[in-house]
Amino acid sequence: DKTAQPSVSWSVPASGSRELFKQWAVQQLKEVPGMRYFLESGSRGRCVKDFCECFPPYRGPLCEQLDPGKKDENRNFTPELHYLTSDDDVDIEDIRHSLPRLWRRFNIHFDYPVVIFNDGLSLEHRKRIVYASKNRIWFAYVEDYMQVPNFIMEDPSRKAALDEIKWSVGYRGMCRFRTGTMFLQLVLKNFQYAMTLDTDGYFPAEVTEDPIAA
Repeated sequence: DKTAQPSVSWSVPASGSRELFKQWAVQQLKEVPGMRYFLESGSRGRCVKDFCECFPPYRGPLCEQLDPGKKDENRNFTPELHYLTSDDDVDIEDIRHSLPRLWRRFNIHFDYPVVIFNDGLSLEHRKRIVYASKNRIWFAYVEDYMQVPNFIMEDPSRKAALDEIKWSVGYRGMCRFRTGTMFLQLVLKNFQYAMTLDTDGYFPAEVTEDPIAA
């Protein structure tokens, strides 16, 4: 019902709300009637399947709270950092080691939002990711990045060759996502710049010069 929109007030909570922001980041919002239209009409988030997601910088049960970066007012461009991960325990451990290094050696200076693209994460894994560092985390569901394209599955010779290829389906799906469908993700619509990071990639030293702003 498009007429049954909740009434919300836009505000930036006090710094003591950082813990509340983290709790909201962990939770996957369940879709309720009217929520899809409310979020998508304001470009504050989206609903997919039976759940909804907030887009940066929005938080809260209706994506009605602002969680801006400390440096946002000093920038005339809109950047974000992002990872792509599965729900595999190894990938989760990798990103839990990557995120604190990202913060200490780079993002502490810039406070860019970090988007975690995924194909479904358990609540426990979402919590581990959010609480791994001081980065501001958002999750963005990707429905088909592990799906093998039809033109391969419908061709017997190409399908048979899948087991002969060195790289896993997950790795190939990641490559396909980053070279194509990543740029169609709604969560990136309001950003001018995006930096791709690997779950098993780390900053070996402190970076104080911003490669995005350069």
